[in-house]
Amino acid sequence: MKKKKNTIVKRHKVAVGDTVKFKFAGKIRVGKVIELTKKDTGEATYTVESQQIIYPQLGLNGSNWVGYIIID
Repeated sequence: MKKKKNTIVKRHKVAVGDTVKFKFAGKIRVGKVIELTKKDTGEATYTVESQQIIYPQLGLNGSNWVGYIIID
C-alpha cells in the first residue's frame, strides 16, 4: 500500500478575522484567525483564537499533525 504524501501549502488561503473550523488534539473547534505565520520550510500556518485560548501554528487540511484548519 502506497503512503499518501502530505502537501505543504505555501500560500495563505484564509484571511485574518475569518471564522474557521479547525481540529486540535483530536477535537473539532471553531475559532477566529488572528495571525498569519510561516514555518522555516515556507509552509503557511495560522494562529487561531477560540474561547480566549490561542492555538498556534495550525496547518491546512491535515498538513500539520498537531492541528489544522478544515477547508471544505
